[in-house]
Amino acid sequence: MNVLKLLKKENEKQSLQLTRDDFILIRDIMKKMNVFKINSYDALIIQRDLIGMAHEMKHRGTSLTEEMGDGFDGFI
Repeated sequence: MNVLKLLKKENEKQSLQLTRDDFILIRDIMKKMNVFKINSYDALIIQRDLIGMAHEMKHRGTSLTEEMGDGFDGFI
């Protein structure tokens, strides 16, 4: 199986463990990042990192949505 398919499958699997709000935030960030010229591999890596950040925030007792708030445009 190629690397892109593996990354996509793993991202989908990890996304199932996210809260609805974090999932929507990551989806919105990825949509807004489409204005940048990034390849599919880099986009999947960015998504994987965001999912990892969301899981880390969950372990800290907060959420990615709470930590970023409405200012995720600055993050992008």
